[in-house]
Amino acid sequence: MKKTLVVLLLRGLQGLTIFGAVFVIGGIVHAVHPFSGRSDCGGIIAEGQCDLKTLSGALGMYETDNGTYPTTEQGLRALLVRPAGQELPRWRGPYIDQADLPRDPWGHGYVYLVPRVKHRSGYDLISAGPDGQLGTADDIENP
Repeated sequence: MKKTLVVLLLRGLQGLTIFGAVFVIGGIVHAVHPFSGRSDCGGIIAEGQCDLKTLSGALGMYETDNGTYPTTEQGLRALLVRPAGQELPRWRGPYIDQADLPRDPWGHGYVYLVPRVKHRSGYDLISAGPDGQLGTADDIENP
């Protein structure tokens, strides 16, 4: 009886040791690579890039439905509400699942320009980055 109890205790301790080792290794991995547990939108720059991809997808759906992208004047708001003064019988918005337009990770609105100035796609979509100034090295732009 005593021997069986000792064996069970030793097996339990062995299991705890393995669990502890896995826990410690997981902590070390997280300390060395803190973004390992995050989604594709981990990190502030990646969050901005993820927003641009989402907005680009919504603009693509808008263009498919309406045959054109929203004008610069209509802006990204056209993804949420039907633009006034323009006949868009195939508008099927809202094209983004949010109550309001997203802001970049630094609190600035995304800049939307049609016709495009910099890119081959039909529009430019830009975050002015942390400094809030367009045309600087920290800007994040649609691909």
